[in-house]
Amino acid sequence: MSTVFENLLMKNLNKDINNGPNTSILKKQSGQQASKAMGLHKGKPKPYHLHGMRTAGVTDMARKSQNLIAAVHKPDMEEVPLVRMLLDKPSGFGVVQSPTHIQMIVRRWNLKDLDQKNPKMLGNTGIMIFFDPNHNSYCLRKGG
Repeated sequence: MSTVFENLLMKNLNKDINNGPNTSILKKQSGQQASKAMGLHKGKPKPYHLHGMRTAGVTDMARKSQNLIAAVHKPDMEEVPLVRMLLDKPSGFGVVQSPTHIQMIVRRWNLKDLDQKNPKMLGNTGIMIFFDPNHNSYCLRKGG
């Protein structure tokens, strides 16, 4: 009988306290104490994908640009296949077939005054570009 009486008394006491001047502070404190006692912190923890945290290798779809491939791994459209072949070999020779390839080489290695009389080196690659009258075209040579 005493437990029923105590429960009724506590209900009335809580109503009186909650209707008092600082009800928001008391409610907040009692909610925090209850959640700590139950082992909860603001309810169940959310899975990481709902927190808005980014996972490795995934770019958020709301971003302005999608950089899914690193710039190092993207294909270089300014690359001349003949130059790539000579860079991989210790020595070699090749005829540049296309005028657009010559323009790409001049732009890439910032060659000034490319003419038929003076050969030029492509940076520190060891590759030389020169005009060959036998082929009537520019040629690339690496090594001796």
